[in-house]
Amino acid sequence: MIDTIRLTFYKGEFEIKNYDVFTPSAEVFYQLKTCKKLIKCTCNTSKKELAQGLYYPKLTLRNVIQNGVIRLCLFVEFSIPKLMYGNNFEEVTNDDFEKIVIRLKEKLAERGVIINEAIINTSKATMVHYSKNIVIENCRSQFIISKINKVDVPRKIDTTKCDFKNDGSAIKFHTNSYELTFYDKAADLRQSLISDKRAIENENSIQQDLLADRLKNKEILRMEVRLNTTKKIKEVLKKEGFIFNELQFKDIFNIEISKKVLLYFWENYINKSIASICLCEEDISTVQEKLISAGVKIQDIYKILGIIASINESCITNAKNQIKTYNFKKLNKYFDLVYQDDNYLLNQFKNIENAILKMEAIKL
Repeated sequence: MIDTIRLTFYKGEFEIKNYDVFTPSAEVFYQLKTCKKLIKCTCNTSKKELAQGLYYPKLTLRNVIQNGVIRLCLFVEFSIPKLMYGNNFEEVTNDDFEKIVIRLKEKLAERGVIINEAIINTSKATMVHYSKNIVIENCRSQFIISKINKVDVPRKIDTTKCDFKNDGSAIKFHTNSYELTFYDKAADLRQSLISDKRAIENENSIQQDLLADRLKNKEILRMEVRLNTTKKIKEVLKKEGFIFNELQFKDIFNIEISKKVLLYFWENYINKSIASICLCEEDISTVQEKLISAGVKIQDIYKILGIIASINESCITNAKNQIKTYNFKKLNKYFDLVYQDDNYLLNQFKNIENAILKMEAIKL
């Protein structure tokens, strides 16, 4: 479902009762001589509040220029599950929307910011993080991530922006407008005990108590798609058949949209590489025997075995770079000759895809 979202409110849609909750004080926007300057005031959840189990939306008050006119805007960014449950291991559903709106209204009021429910319902989303927590059985999340690290990265992705972090517990594909991330949720939470800066998630201290009991011996893989601009959100949604003139909170908070977005990135980044990655898990001598039995030319067999060795050493992208793309596509068709449906790794990938298709909310 949706994890983190950023909503935008314009002057007249909100009222600030406590200027000093912002840094610097929001009073600066209401002073005639300075209100036309481009200024930013923020209000974040403090470390002390997080340690006490308190979570608040991140508030940014800023005046922006739109069509030559300066407008005062309030940006409200928050993790929906953390707002509701104090952690983002548990997930929300469509039925939770009204409770989320009420909870957000209450939390904003505690900060001295007043916004009514109707306005929250129709507020505009300018950033959305779609995510799914997937329970992994009979396998380590880090093992799955190490295999995802071998996928064929699209050409538009700068491979230098793909990184392994936390001893192989996360992989991130990054552009300026979006990110696709896979990481080991429990390992990331343990990493935050050392330093929050070394973890993928922010504000982890609010959920560290989960390690002692509810997460014990659990393997949870997280897939997260971060769409960081309005243009990118609309572009991805349009490809999946969802067209909105305005990205209103009440419209995009939808489990079917979340599922389609996650499946879109799964198909374009992961699924097309699964056959090759699973083949690399097979015994080399068995692969060779099957290719010989299928009548594949010996020179092509050696090339295929070389590709397998190259993928095992690094990734599919690097293997493709070592030979002509045309030849790689030609040789890749032979992979089907030795592909096994009962491959252990393949079954793990199928389980992940099925979890996305079902989109059943995890409750700890």
